[in-house]
Amino acid sequence: MKSYHENEVIVINDKNVTFEFENGEIYSNSKIMAEVFEKRHDDVLKIINSLPKDNFTDRNFAVSEYKDGSGKSNKMYKMTRKGYSFVGMRFTGAKAYQFQVAYIEAFEQMEKMLRGDVATNDGIIAFKRKPGPLKPWEIEIIITHHKKNWGTSQIAPLVGCSESTVTRHVNKYKEQNNKKGIENG
Repeated sequence: MKSYHENEVIVINDKNVTFEFENGEIYSNSKIMAEVFEKRHDDVLKIINSLPKDNFTDRNFAVSEYKDGSGKSNKMYKMTRKGYSFVGMRFTGAKAYQFQVAYIEAFEQMEKMLRGDVATNDGIIAFKRKPGPLKPWEIEIIITHHKKNWGTSQIAPLVGCSESTVTRHVNKYKEQNNKKGIENG
């Protein structure tokens, strides 16, 4: 699998949830989890710190840091989907349940987008991208779904770009294949 170090954002509970791609793994973090679940970050840290130190925690929780408004560095954890699920199970109630489902679906959507599988947007989760040129993996998503006969209006939301951007990349792909004598989808 490819190694990405870019961040992408999905919205859950009106909060921007950042996902980081690193060495073939998708991560979110404890700070964002606390915001989405409307919990104190130190309470989320207590849950993580109370877990046994073993292979599971080593693989699914990585100590990291963030800077607060004053510039002070604070501890947080990067978490895989398994790490997130494990901590998320500790939160109870109807609202927590909705956020757990949305967070798990967000992880799945990011995984599907990386694989080029069908990714749906049911209004709970929306893909947003940072402004700027498309990254190679985003172009791969466009081409993969074009080959599956998806229309530009279906592909654009997957990548978070305009239909004209999708059309431009599909046309570029077709031109390259025409030069090589390959039939286009």
